[in-house]
Formats: sequence, structure tokens, C-alpha cells
Amino acid sequence: MLITMAKILSAHKEELPVNVVFLHQHAEAAAGGAKAMIEDGALANVDYVFGTHVSTKFPVGTIKYNYDIYVCERRLV
Repeated sequence: MLITMAKILSAHKEELPVNVVFLHQHAEAAAGGAKAMIEDGALANVDYVFGTHVSTKFPVGTIKYNYDIYVCERRLV
């Protein structure tokens, strides 16, 4: 899903009024992936983050969204 979004936004980057950064979080299933990325500056000068997460809990074709933390280990960040 992120790759598709990256392709679409990249094709229109000259039209976007903001800088868009695409990230893939390493060690997503283990502790520390996001923390290491933040410490390395991956989110420097980033105002908004949109994440995707694939889950088998919802029917195929379903999109769930949340304006807060949804699937995240808050205490690690």
C-alpha cells in the first residue's frame, strides 16, 4: 500500500505544497525500529506522518483509519 501511495505522490511531487518522505520501518515487529529511526533523524522536519498497517482482522478491501495512535507501541517512542 505504501509503495502505491509513493508512486502516485511521486508522480505529482511538483504539484504538492509540502515535502513528502516515504519510510519503511525496520524491526517493525520487534522493539526499537521506530526509536532508532527517530534517533537517526528520519523524522527531522516532518510535520505529519501517515502510516499503513496490514491486518487480517478486517475484511479484504476494508480501510480503517484513526486520527491518533492505532497500531503502535507508544511507550517505545
